[in-house]
Amino acid sequence: MIDDFYEQAAVVTYPVSLAEVKLWCKLSTSTVEDTLLNSLITAATEAAEKYTNRLFISRTVTGYYAFLDGSSDFENGYFITLRRAPVTAVTTVKVYVDDVLTTIEATEYNLKQSNGGFSRIVFEEVNDSPDYGPYPYQVAFTAGYGVATAVPEMIKTAIKETIANWYQNRGDCGSGSELPSIAKGILGAYRISNTFSC
Repeated sequence: MIDDFYEQAAVVTYPVSLAEVKLWCKLSTSTVEDTLLNSLITAATEAAEKYTNRLFISRTVTGYYAFLDGSSDFENGYFITLRRAPVTAVTTVKVYVDDVLTTIEATEYNLKQSNGGFSRIVFEEVNDSPDYGPYPYQVAFTAGYGVATAVPEMIKTAIKETIANWYQNRGDCGSGSELPSIAKGILGAYRISNTFSC
């Protein structure tokens, strides 16, 4: 059972531009459908991020955790799994001590990066039974590939394929938010399940 949630900064830019989408979809340079296409860029990016459990454009994230993990084949002590990827930096790690949100010194934990899964904050020592709830642990970090040019081309291709499919099949029955099979096939290589591997 996963007892954590995340607040992340709003997306300012996207992995694919309006011009790239128009070229991919073989559309004219007319601006008549720009509003629609921009909304499809937003929706397709969000769907791909949700499917892969990754953030594409770097942004700040704050994670809230109900408890620490303590049983793993990979760790001996307590840790927090950061379920957003790829993690590039940890800003602060905090825990409630005597009902006061207190910063844990960076020397008291390590960021353990993962090649194909979620990264972890591994503690040397930590209060594993804080007297505050329901989310006594907080981690602020940065996740994402960087700017649009740093996002893998395969991910961009999947987003453009999704947009093209949604654009061409407007009004069809269905939930309207499912990724087309070609996009799922591409994104499968980037999808992270709720496991950790080194």
